[in-house]
Amino acid sequence: MSRFIGRERDIAALNALLQRQEAQLVLVDGRRRSGKTTLLLEWAKQSGREKIYWVAARDVAAQLRQGLMAEVWSWAYPGSGETPKLAFDTWQGVFDTIARMIDDKPVVLIL
Repeated sequence: MSRFIGRERDIAALNALLQRQEAQLVLVDGRRRSGKTTLLLEWAKQSGREKIYWVAARDVAAQLRQGLMAEVWSWAYPGSGETPKLAFDTWQGVFDTIARMIDDKPVVLIL
């Protein structure tokens, strides 16, 4: 059993964001290996909300955009099979599409 301790203040600050009605963007910054991802994943689990979690690889921008959209597609259409080859020339197009797919669903998106 894994234990998650000592981050109550951080979890409380993130939980305060859940009280707002509009979408929130949170940037978590810190040293490598300080538990940023673990914090966000634990918070998402505790929140009871669905989550979309994607880790970028070292790749060209077009492949990164495709990879992110594949992850969001898998969340939006579970069990639908292969992700369609959606091409996006800009990150703005990716984020606009993600916003439409998520719509008003309470989702934690961790990138």
